[in-house]
Amino acid sequence: MADLGRIQNNLKALAAIGATPEGGVTRPAWSALEREAHLLAAQWMREAELDVWVDTVGNTFGRREGSDPRLPTIMIGSHLDTVNNGGNLDGTAGVVGSLEVVRELAAKGAVTRHPITVVAFAAEEAVRFADTCMGSKLITGYMGRAELDRLKDAQGVTPVEAMQGVGLHPDRLDEARWDTSRIAAYIEMHIEQGQVLEKLCKQVGVVTAIAAATRYKAILKGSADHSGATPMGKRKDALAAAAEIVLGVERIAAFEAGPTTVGTVGILKVQPGAMTVIPGGAELGIDIRDTIVEPKKMASDKIAAMIQEVCERRNIELELIQLLDDVPAVMSTTIQEAIRHSAGRLGYSYHMMPSAAGHDARIMGFATQTGMIFVPSRQGLSHSPEEWTNPADLLAGINVLVEAVQEADKTL
Repeated sequence: MADLGRIQNNLKALAAIGATPEGGVTRPAWSALEREAHLLAAQWMREAELDVWVDTVGNTFGRREGSDPRLPTIMIGSHLDTVNNGGNLDGTAGVVGSLEVVRELAAKGAVTRHPITVVAFAAEEAVRFADTCMGSKLITGYMGRAELDRLKDAQGVTPVEAMQGVGLHPDRLDEARWDTSRIAAYIEMHIEQGQVLEKLCKQVGVVTAIAAATRYKAILKGSADHSGATPMGKRKDALAAAAEIVLGVERIAAFEAGPTTVGTVGILKVQPGAMTVIPGGAELGIDIRDTIVEPKKMASDKIAAMIQEVCERRNIELELIQLLDDVPAVMSTTIQEAIRHSAGRLGYSYHMMPSAAGHDARIMGFATQTGMIFVPSRQGLSHSPEEWTNPADLLAGINVLVEAVQEADKTL
């Protein structure tokens, strides 16, 4: 069985990199802090006697050879970047857990037919660049230089500039791309980031599908006039229009789309931001998600039309930019069965479930046979310093990952 003490020590060491006063962690994509976490993970990979390398875009890999050099690798892992003031398990639990897999295999003297490759992906979170899973998109070819060049962070820095700033080589993107025939499967263990497993009192989630997002930036331009001297009927209030849009997103996602559709306005910036001035400008960041393509598209189209209607009616200038339009992924039935059988053999209770949050496994699911293991999140809290998973549940997930890797090695 995996070593819980070592797992907790490793998680504590990663949590110290980018620790915040509130008890959370901030490690932005392609930052010095993210690189520091990758260096530590690479050190642990070497200590586990893996062949270690970092690709040109910052993904870190550690390979354990198999008995048949002709076979493609089974890849396991997650990511090491975080949201601002996030928790210490999102992504990191999967990387630490995957390292524990290769250590456990070595401790048992187990020889696998396939090579096993532990990966710590770069830039999974969408906080800095409004695009997600960029490390896995770059290795699978689902993102290229054109997509990188259209993105900027809040300071105007592009992903290419960010990578160059931490010593990476985005000018050599082709070197990072994998021939996906070299990957037999990808399995990721992750905290659930929801309340399903906790409410059902299940120790393990077997993920069946992963939701994807459509994201918009809406830039509204009205007129910043005097709050006392401008009659109500003469106003072009950008914030009032934005308020209608916020409620419209909620209404459409809740009542006019599919049962698993969700919609969120997570960003609202108002200019000039003075109590005595009618807001002349507003910017909204809108996120729409579903595990099924059709209802997500329906919600996205309705929301775009609603935004246009609100702005036209209120005489507000609008620039509506689609930042992202990703596709949900269905997990491999072969890998789902390997996870389910492994949980059953080890005596852990499990639940078949979709993932409402996005993960690198969604991207890998378009390239190879892919599966995900969830462990419970207390009160569903994540992207927060309050993020916590019972250590026994975390250990259960890692033990299932060890078994699932071995079953996949036999069946693929």
